[in-house]
Parts: sequence; structure tokens; C-alpha cells
Amino acid sequence: MVLRKNRDSEVEPSTIVLNYAGDANNVFFNPDARDNCTEPFIFLKDHCRKLGYSVEAADRQSLQDCAWLLFWDSSSLTRGAGLKGFLRRLRFGVNGGTRNWLNEAQHAGLMERVVLFLCEPPSVCPENWETSFYRQFSTVFSWNDDVVDGIRVHKFFYPIPLHVPIIEPVVFSMKKLLVNVSTNKFSGYPNELYSARREAIRYFEKYKPDNFDLYGVGWDFPGVGKGGEMLTLHLASLLSIPYTSYRGTVKHKWDILPKYKFALCYENVSDQPGYITEKIFDCMRADCVPIYWGAPNVTDYVDPAAFIDRRKFSSNQELEAYLCGITERDYQRFREAIADYLISEKFKAFLPPAFVENIVHVLDLNCTKRGQRN
Repeated sequence: MVLRKNRDSEVEPSTIVLNYAGDANNVFFNPDARDNCTEPFIFLKDHCRKLGYSVEAADRQSLQDCAWLLFWDSSSLTRGAGLKGFLRRLRFGVNGGTRNWLNEAQHAGLMERVVLFLCEPPSVCPENWETSFYRQFSTVFSWNDDVVDGIRVHKFFYPIPLHVPIIEPVVFSMKKLLVNVSTNKFSGYPNELYSARREAIRYFEKYKPDNFDLYGVGWDFPGVGKGGEMLTLHLASLLSIPYTSYRGTVKHKWDILPKYKFALCYENVSDQPGYITEKIFDCMRADCVPIYWGAPNVTDYVDPAAFIDRRKFSSNQELEAYLCGITERDYQRFREAIADYLISEKFKAFLPPAFVENIVHVLDLNCTKRGQRN
């Protein structure tokens, strides 16, 4: 840690800047966010305050006052090329975020204070996974088990909120069969799962029209969103047949999921080890059994008895037959396995205390050591 001089005494920088692309409105610290998804970052902010640090969204802070610069994904550093890059630049030009923090840190010789979090998968942010890009950082956090070495690249679990409402279980016979809650996305990545998700939606809305519902953003000809960010989605939607199962958007999944026995729970990609997001846990905590497709090593982190593994079925027709054959007794076994998993140590690794403890440990933020670093 480099200390800055202040009137003949050494004062350790006390600001931790969290840089998220286009975050002019401090979205990472918004307590009213959907599904309480910002709680891990609010937890980080509150915990670091106790250690003597102020965690802030990137704005006009002095670089010399920054103890650490945390970049969330490569999109907070570069806008990328092609249409996606153009739309990012358009969006961020409106929302702010034009300051080049990385360039400033490089010129000031402060790269030892810079940290990169690799969060989005290659289907969303391919720049994240260009090794020539992230190797320039001395400290990197990633969920990807293939790149974690515990020396420069440290494992982190995709953080989910600690606090969610207590869900009153719905009687098995009163639950509809299946639901999907997600954003309609597109990608040219070879192992993307957006297409598989759309295929499943089309299948179940055709063959189970009274027992399948669709919720989320981008399924209803959304138009051009803020800063042009929805333009690609809009163009793709114009070529699509409307989804008859679409029921609208929803702010909190826990308002919808308890009404269904099962939920399609497909990650963005199928080939990334360790990429396990909130999707599967949102279902479990809302008394809905997830049908999961994503991380190839998901069972290293999640009890296989607590979810349905989509990879075991060769088609949506085969999946349909299995779901329709689930009895109330079978379903209760899923519920019991989920309940056991949600109090396990494996699940705790995804919660805010573990997320924050990991960052504090890797960055050595413990207050008892402040002022003792050279």
C-alpha cells in the first residue's frame, strides 16, 4: 500500500471506489433494487465503514485518496467494439462514467491499488475473458474455477442477498406447473443458453398453455430503452412472434415464484465452471423447485437433490413428461432437500458475510493492521 504525504505525516488513503459502468446513480447501493440484489454491496459498504473505509461509487474523488479502485467487469474500463460497444458508449455518455480511472492509476504508478472483478460471462461481456486483458491486474476476483489460482486470481461466489421475505408455502395442488422469469437476451457466444430458454418457453406455452407463464423484460416488443441499450433486443423482437404466455414484468421474484411448482432456471451460458448466479437460489428461497442449466460443475456447490438438472433430459417433451409425473410426495422431497441446503455451509458461501469476508481478507482491510503497512 502506498501512503500519501499530508503535512509531514503519512496518512493512509481511506476511500474504496467501486467503478461500475455507467453508474451515475449509485445503483450498487440502491436499497430499493429488484429482488434486494444490491444488499451484498450495501453490506460491503457498511462493513468497511467499521474498518475505517468509505466505499463509494466512482465520481470525482481524488485518486490519491483512494485506498483501492474496484472495477466491476471490463465494461467499466472499456466500452468494447462493434454495435455493442457503440451502444455502451451511447449509454455511458448519457449516464456519465467517462473518467478513465485505469489510465490515471497507470500514469500515477498506483496499479497495485487496482482490482478487477470478473462477473459477467462471455455471452454478456466477452472482454472479461481475454487473458491479455485481465493479466494486467495484480488482483482479480472471479467465479471461474478454470482461471482461479489463489495467488493473483481469487475465487469469489456470485453474491446474493441475505434477507428475503419469509414465504408462506402454497399447497401443492394449488400451484401451477411452470414459470420463467428472466430478461429476453441474445448472444453470438457458442454456448449461450438464451436460445434454449426461448425454445423451452415456446414449447411449454404451446403444449401447456394453461400451466405455464412467462414474466420479465424484453418479451413484449420493448422499444428502445434508455441510451439505446435495448436497441438490439428491439430489432430481434420485431422479427419474433409474440409470446402468448407473457404476463408482464415483476420487480421481486418472490411475489411470483411461490405460485408455481417449477421454474426454468437457465444461466446465460452452459460451459463456465463456477458460474452460479442468483437464479437457482431465488427459486429455492421462494418455495419453487428450480430446473437448472448452467455451470457444468453445479453439484460441487449445490445439493443435486435440491434441483432438477436439465441436462438429464434430451428434449423439452421429455422434461414435460417428468414434471407432470411428479407427485406431491416427490415434491416434498425436493422441499426438504432445499430446506437442508439453505442452512448448509455451501450455501453460506454465496451470502454477503462470506462475500465481504473474502474481499477484506484478500485486500487486507482489517482495521487492526491499518497504519502498519509499508
